[in-house]
Amino acid sequence: MSNYEFIDISLQLEEEERKIISTSEFWNLTVRDSKNDHYHYHIMNNQTYFLKKIANVWKIWDNYNPNTQELVKIK
Repeated sequence: MSNYEFIDISLQLEEEERKIISTSEFWNLTVRDSKNDHYHYHIMNNQTYFLKKIANVWKIWDNYNPNTQELVKIK
């Protein structure tokens, strides 16, 4: 079972049509490949989310994960 938890959220920019939010998150992920092998990631992670107001609804437009190399490993 996979889950994640927000530990800290910080508003970096707030404008009428866009916002930037930085977070600290704990990820507890289990991934299965086509051979049903399991890979577990238990990691504290930082993210930056870029939100835009589109058709009067706030949506995640993009995000930045500085820890990508820690999350994706090739055997």
